[in-house]
Amino acid sequence: MTSPLAGFTLPHLSEFDPPVAGEGSLDPMGVGTISEQLSNQLVPDLRARMARFRLLTAIAVGGVICDSVDAESSKDGVTTPQIAFEWIILEAFARSSNTSLRGVPGLLKARAVIGRRDRLSANSYLKGPAVFGFHGVYKPLAIALGIVTPNFGAGERQGELVRAWEQESSLTGFIDGTPGTDGGQLRDDLRLALRRTLDKGRCDVAPTGRAVHKLAQNLDPDGAGKLERQVLRTAFEGGPELRSELALLLIPTLDVGNLSESDVVADLIGSASPRLREVLDAVVAYEAFARTLDACFRTLCYLSNAIQPTPLKFDSLSSDQTFVDAANTLPAMHRRAVRALAPLEPTFKFDVRFADFAETHTPAALAEVVRSHHETIQKSKPPLGKRSWFEPYQDGWLVRPGYGVTVRPTIDGPFIHPIRVNALRRFLRDSGL
Repeated sequence: MTSPLAGFTLPHLSEFDPPVAGEGSLDPMGVGTISEQLSNQLVPDLRARMARFRLLTAIAVGGVICDSVDAESSKDGVTTPQIAFEWIILEAFARSSNTSLRGVPGLLKARAVIGRRDRLSANSYLKGPAVFGFHGVYKPLAIALGIVTPNFGAGERQGELVRAWEQESSLTGFIDGTPGTDGGQLRDDLRLALRRTLDKGRCDVAPTGRAVHKLAQNLDPDGAGKLERQVLRTAFEGGPELRSELALLLIPTLDVGNLSESDVVADLIGSASPRLREVLDAVVAYEAFARTLDACFRTLCYLSNAIQPTPLKFDSLSSDQTFVDAANTLPAMHRRAVRALAPLEPTFKFDVRFADFAETHTPAALAEVVRSHHETIQKSKPPLGKRSWFEPYQDGWLVRPGYGVTVRPTIDGPFIHPIRVNALRRFLRDSGL
């Protein structure tokens, strides 16, 4: 009699798949770091994501409330008073009638959570809220302007900013907690709501209560008063020399609509001081190189996607216009970037990072150098490397699912990285008197 288990193979553990198989979809050619370093020289403390500068006032107001609670009292053991107050603010915004409100970090998440009749909590809010929530996004500028300390303690200008806000919001008594005043009552309401939120590990402010209404009304990102704007602008004007000069040059552009940062730089570079022009020249030179290199890589993604499942063979790119143009221009772009970056910061190491593109290549050879550079960049990503977007197949390459490009990239165009010039324009517009 044959055993029913004959030929049956017991399950077994597969070979360990190391973390190097992680995705790593950001900055596939490693061109973002130097752009960020240049932006830090040009517009320190601001970030490209900053679009709603009245959130600095929300952080200051929250600081008054958070100072009154125990930072170690959260039920979940991870939520700080600042993040808990962030939940309260975001739920207030999400429940307000201002449906056009955009650009507030975490607001889309708050609307989604409320839409399913839930409350914000560590499980339902952003992953990494200390970085991606509005306290995290605006923290560098809040510190630089003296609104908070690095540990979110009260900065030297916190009191001045909150007093301007309470005066223009008719909430006198808020910062002092004066009994019998509208401001004092709101402070008590928020303090109690914050303690309940930390105790329960989820937002616990009455959805239609007075506190929610007052926050939505008096911290609306579009509603800053003249005194509040003056405090922010005065604090900003004492900043780094290059940023201050750039701000002055940008003031005539504030009433103009959408402008690309490359257009803005092209318009004002002739009026810049020698030092500012040096940095702007470096930005222009580097972005030209970075855009060309990025266009080459994404062209590979486009071409491979277009012929799937046939493998892409680089010999077929000898007459591809993108690679023909790039093969002719990249070495000169590399030399120009080396010259422009050299006086600014030796740690850029541009010539080392992108040494392969200093040489002249045929279009087909350039395609292989681009792919190889991408693979090197991916392997170097922390903590233990990421996978390449391309897999070898037969005698060519296939772009992996999810990484194909459907529209052919172009070499010409605006900067591919935000250099914070438009963030600075938004701040100047929002804090204008």
